Amino acid sequence: MVTDKEELQEELKVAKQIERQTDDKPVVPLAGIVYGDTIYWCTIVGAILTVVGQVISFVSTNNYISTSYILSSLWQGAKAEQLWSQVGGAPNGHWYLDQISTGDGLTMFGLALGVFSVTPAIFGAAYVLFREHQRLFGGLAVAAALISIYAMLP
Repeated sequence: MVTDKEELQEELKVAKQIERQTDDKPVVPLAGIVYGDTIYWCTIVGAILTVVGQVISFVSTNNYISTSYILSSLWQGAKAEQLWSQVGGAPNGHWYLDQISTGDGLTMFGLALGVFSVTPAIFGAAYVLFREHQRLFGGLAVAAALISIYAMLP
């Protein structure tokens, strides 16, 4: 009878160890948290700005290019060059910054913010990596951020 109790206690200990092992989750590195949170919140803000810009585009006449013209031309199979000919040609670079008060400009700004969010996120992660004395990964993160900035230049 004593051995049954001891065996039961031993089985209980093993069961608790197994339970603890399955509850243990890997620790997420701080650089990953900084990167993920920055991407998350910038993308959320960018998505909200994009939706607001689209609503403004459809309910207002204050647009860079007429929404009804775009929709009707697209349904008729118009090419991009034909669409942009109404405003003097396709805009270059960050045209939406001059048109931020229009629905089109706000929509484009929201999209650009969502895409651009990778750059501050990488710089934030690089800062944390340098603070944690992981110079190689910090340097690679800075290089990736600089490549991202170069890719976004007009």
